[in-house]
Amino acid sequence: MVFQSGDKKTEYPFWNLLNGPIADAIWHVGQVVSFRRSSGNPINSKAEVLLGKLLD
Repeated sequence: MVFQSGDKKTEYPFWNLLNGPIADAIWHVGQVVSFRRSSGNPINSKAEVLLGKLLD
């Protein structure tokens, strides 16, 4: 990723472009989980989050 302003050129690794949104998403997932627990509606322990299914 390259930013250029006049004669000044600043380069950053591609990972820096992804790191912010990923960190922000993880933060908000933590907020949702915290709010669910505090409201008495915890996530089902049998839920497979990545597959969207309940374990047997």
